[in-house]
Order: sequence, then C-alpha cells, then structure tokens
Amino acid sequence: MPRILRILPLLFILTAQPAIAEIDVSIEQKEYLVSGNSIGAVRAELAAKGPNGFWGLAEWYVQWDGDCNVSLTATITMPRLFRPEQLSTRERAIVDRMIALLQQHEDNHVEFGRVAANEIYAANCVGAYDILNRQIDANNAYDVTTNHGQREGIFLP
Repeated sequence: MPRILRILPLLFILTAQPAIAEIDVSIEQKEYLVSGNSIGAVRAELAAKGPNGFWGLAEWYVQWDGDCNVSLTATITMPRLFRPEQLSTRERAIVDRMIALLQQHEDNHVEFGRVAANEIYAANCVGAYDILNRQIDANNAYDVTTNHGQREGIFLP
C-alpha cells in the first residue's frame, strides 16, 4: 500500500498541469460563380468577377494580445463553376483542374499565416512583429516565385 500512496501524488502532479492554450484559427471559404460555354468565356468571367483582379484570393491576419492569446483569421475566395454542363467534358476537366490547383495555391498562402501564428505563440509573443513581417515577406515572395500560381499550373489555355 505505501507504493500506491507514493504514485498518487505523482499522478496528481502530472494531471494537474494547466492546459496549454491553443491558437484560435478561423478560416472562411467564400465563392463566386463563373460560367461560360468555352474556356475563353470562363476565363473572361474569372477576370471580371475575381477578387481584386485575381482568380482566387487568400487573406490572413494574425493577432495577439498582452497575454499572448494568438489568433489567425483567414478568408479564401474561390471561383465555382456554375452550369458546368455548358462546357465539353474535356473543357470541364481543364477548368476543374485549374480550380483545384488554385485552391491549393490559396491554401498555401494561408499556411504562411498559420506559421506566423505558431511561431509567435511559441516565442511567447516576443518579437511578434518581426515574425509576422518575415511571414508576410515569404507570402509575397511565394507569388513572385510562382507568378501568382501560373508556374504551378494555374492557367487556362
């Protein structure tokens, strides 16, 4: 019985540790509709309706307070093909592939925000602005490197 009494306080110490706070993450997915009876028509709709002149857009914001409660808020705006039956099977496959690649590209942008939030939290918010600015620069460099995703296959012939 003495062994059990020695183990119980240890179990209490191990289970009584404060919970580690998590980063609050909120990611919203928005859509806008595009349609057309050809790839050229879909491309024109993307140009006319896309957010800020882009076909897709990811915006992210990292915030923290004096207690180092960190949050990531992101919005991804993507096209959705409306009335896909207007396109041939081949054209629909091309547009669907482009949209899937575009989604991955925008998800990659949000990942820069996620990295910033995690690094800020891990640093207990010390140097938070430097960490944030480094990830903003990396996010912008990603678009330069990929030519806004074109080098990743995000284009319509």
